[in-house]
Amino acid sequence: MNHGRVYAFVAGIWALMIAGGGIVVLVLGPIRAEGADPYAALALSAAKAAVAILLVAVWVLVMIIVKRKIFAMRQDA
Repeated sequence: MNHGRVYAFVAGIWALMIAGGGIVVLVLGPIRAEGADPYAALALSAAKAAVAILLVAVWVLVMIIVKRKIFAMRQDA
């Protein structure tokens, strides 16, 4: 097996993890709940968690696509 493909795959995983962490910290982190509603902070926290879980699901799907493209095998048999 070509080791360059494995290195490319691992580099892609790291790039997605760093990008995902950056998105969560820079975009979701600064969002604040201001208002009189006592449940606003709880609702905002739940929304942030839902977005983070959605990002994880999207990243897994992207990595599956990248894996299929990098490790595409010929169908000889």
